[in-house]
Amino acid sequence: MSCEDLRRVADLGRAGILQSVGSSGATMKEVSKGFLVQTVNPDDLPERATVTRRFGVKQKEKVRP
Repeated sequence: MSCEDLRRVADLGRAGILQSVGSSGATMKEVSKGFLVQTVNPDDLPERATVTRRFGVKQKEKVRP
């Protein structure tokens, strides 16, 4: 999928992901342990922002989910 194609469907994808996840309290625990820098309020996301359930991990020359 090209970057432009991804941007076109970002709004639908973001809404679907945000509706399917709920807080377990684990995120704030991870922030307090220093594993994460901060949480993000969905209302603060820029228009057409892309969100995922996983974060990328750089391994050598590749970024893997």
